[in-house]
Amino acid sequence: MSTQRTSARRKSRSLTLDQIVDAAFELLEEGGLNAVTIRAVAERCNVGAMTLYTYVGTKEGLLAGMVSRHLQSIELPAPKLPWRERVIAIFRGVHDLFLEHPELARIAASQPIDNAAAFRGAEAVLAALRVAGLTDQEAVDAFDALAAYVVGFTRREVSRSTNYIPPAERLRELRRLPEAEFPHVRAMAEPFATRDAGRRFDGGLQLLISGIAAKAT
Repeated sequence: MSTQRTSARRKSRSLTLDQIVDAAFELLEEGGLNAVTIRAVAERCNVGAMTLYTYVGTKEGLLAGMVSRHLQSIELPAPKLPWRERVIAIFRGVHDLFLEHPELARIAASQPIDNAAAFRGAEAVLAALRVAGLTDQEAVDAFDALAAYVVGFTRREVSRSTNYIPPAERLRELRRLPEAEFPHVRAMAEPFATRDAGRRFDGGLQLLISGIAAKAT
């Protein structure tokens, strides 16, 4: 559907939050995250900027609404599953989502996403962490650590795919390091250079989960 037809459709009926988020995603696809401003979205929706503020409050609220649109699509695991499987499934889902829509990871890294869609996942994770035996504070700390890991890993993965260096080239550079000064980096040069992003994400997530389990015992 063309931009003109989309705008005409919005103009023909009352504005909704879904239409605002649709317009924001159109701008995101056309010009990146910097193109998503209150003024630009308002123009795309054929309303004044002040009208848009009544729906989303602030630009941060608008961006949070964009993240929420996709967070709602993540399927939560069944509560009867072991707590580890539940936590891993949720954060794998978030990781996959952010890989598909990297700008959402950038938004999540820059501001809190305090809305029902985000709290839906948080509720499931915190419930699982309580089953693991963590205190309230420990569960919140663990949730923050897991969320930071997923957002940070995903953003690094996207950046590295953009600035790709062949593994063979990285391996050559690592092997040029002085062995006396970097014995462990040299010894582990091959796995260090030939990184499988998917395997590394799962490996890091499993290490975090193991640490959480150790804390709970």
